[in-house]
Amino acid sequence: AFYVEHSSLQKINSLYEKDEDKDTALNHTFAGAISGATQAFINGPTELIKTQMQVRLDKNYKNSLACAKHIVKRHGVSKLSKGLGVTFLREVPAFGIYFGMHHLALDLMEYDPDESKWEEVKPFLSGGLAGMTSWYINYPIDCIKTRMQSVPITENYTIRRGYEIVRDEGNWKYDMALRTSGMRATLIRAFICNSVTFGTLSIFLKSVDAYKRKKQGQS
Repeated sequence: AFYVEHSSLQKINSLYEKDEDKDTALNHTFAGAISGATQAFINGPTELIKTQMQVRLDKNYKNSLACAKHIVKRHGVSKLSKGLGVTFLREVPAFGIYFGMHHLALDLMEYDPDESKWEEVKPFLSGGLAGMTSWYINYPIDCIKTRMQSVPITENYTIRRGYEIVRDEGNWKYDMALRTSGMRATLIRAFICNSVTFGTLSIFLKSVDAYKRKKQGQS
């Protein structure tokens, strides 16, 4: 996801002549959305298999590969794409918000990696905020996707039908209002996990850049 976002960002930046128009939060959002679209092709089938293993306990699949083989053998390869459309609807905005929010937060905090060591705290904070924001906004569509992929493979389940069932259950209203301990715990986990991800990546890239400059200075 990070590689695709970075490559897409370079392509988007190349469309602009002025430096101030490059590497903006909006450009990161578009690049993240492209990354999300590519991720959907991977996450769609893999999450379908994971969900089927969790709910079809009567099948007693040995592992993920066994589950995938069973689906293909009984229903054809095309059934591995069940829920792919709704996965796109989740991943494209999720990754767009994820990367866009991270860069926007860094801009608002006036992040300068060359100023002091304490500046490295900011990528941790922006990463955590990005993870929480992305997860929270895309929680409703994630509920629908999980519902669609949890039913039997042969059952046709539209996004509209998934929405109606999740809506009628009414649980997500309490979740979105942060009135459930599960939702609050999930957002805290999202902050911690993504804080570590972006913060560690920032430190790693800064170390690599310092090493390259050192090598250039020696040559």
